[in-house]
Amino acid sequence: MKAPSHRPVKLRIIVYAILSWLCAGIATGAVASELPAPFVAVYDVHHSGARVGLTTVELKSDANGEHVMSTITQPKGLAIFVRSAPVQEQSRFRWTPDGQLQGLEYTFDDGSRDGKRDSRISFDWVKLNAASYYKKKNVDIILTRPLGDRLALQALMMRDLLNGELQPEYQIVDKNEIKTYAFQLLGEEILDTPAGRFKTVKILQQKEGSTRATHIWAAPEHGYATVKIAQFKNDKPRTVLIARSIDSTQKVMVDDVQPQTSIPERNPAGQVLGSVTPRWPWYLPLRSAYDVSQISSDSKNNICATPSLA
Repeated sequence: MKAPSHRPVKLRIIVYAILSWLCAGIATGAVASELPAPFVAVYDVHHSGARVGLTTVELKSDANGEHVMSTITQPKGLAIFVRSAPVQEQSRFRWTPDGQLQGLEYTFDDGSRDGKRDSRISFDWVKLNAASYYKKKNVDIILTRPLGDRLALQALMMRDLLNGELQPEYQIVDKNEIKTYAFQLLGEEILDTPAGRFKTVKILQQKEGSTRATHIWAAPEHGYATVKIAQFKNDKPRTVLIARSIDSTQKVMVDDVQPQTSIPERNPAGQVLGSVTPRWPWYLPLRSAYDVSQISSDSKNNICATPSLA
């Protein structure tokens, strides 16, 4: 007897596979997502009511499809007598074709002579490794998924806000380990600043049960660039950054990003894992401003010290 043909079954399998692939493409964001546009913003830094610094934040792109976010904070007012050198921070990263952020390099210069709080991270997406340096210690961190650093997190949050998908938690490489931070969208608010009046969305960053909280105001009309950050303790403002000027440019779409090598799955023994409980930091992207407001925890002449939050 002639064996029955299996071609119709194979055809059904092929058709099902194609339909499944198409549906998966739609579900995982086949439509191009909007990326943060280059911008420059300048902020006044106040601590306990006194102006202690001026912070400049810039996001720019280069011809290789890589992006650089940087901050520089100059001490002002009485802070000049304790710390005269600027505090500088820079993150270099890229977007994958599916819109994920991959850190490339991070540097933080605390502006002091001994560089006690200096930090560096070098990401290797071929070896799936991040070489991290903090407080004069070197640590190798194994990477199993796309991750960035504390400064690149601002760009990632801006991207998610632009596309209406702010995540409740984010993981980053920071201070020789992988950390998890939690955020909550509180709603909209009209905010008056030296840079003008903005319609903003307000975001809360707080550890459960903590008396400390950070409020972030981001302006949709400027691609969700931050216009104000306020650190509270026991509901009282401690350190405040408020925009003096914001200059943003054209929109960027993820389709404009040059393809990069994808990351294979890996789950080796000895993997460095992030904390499950979100930690409470100073708002991550402006660490340079926090360090200037802190001045120096070791200085007897500390005029505006705040506890280490990250």
